[in-house]
Amino acid sequence: MHFKTEDQDAKADESYKVNWKDIEVMIKEKFAKLKNVYTRADKYEGDIAISSHKYNKEQFDALC
Repeated sequence: MHFKTEDQDAKADESYKVNWKDIEVMIKEKFAKLKNVYTRADKYEGDIAISSHKYNKEQFDALC
């Protein structure tokens, strides 16, 4: 799944970057049966991959 921060302000966000650890923790708390991996594209966006190792279709559908 692609992730992109919609609230962007180049001037105010000079040192901003998405805190992927916060997103990872939120997914683990709300969707404990899903294993997730993230990659950063730039400071505003990246991708989240769901591993089939702990895949749970019901929780995956709720996340999407």
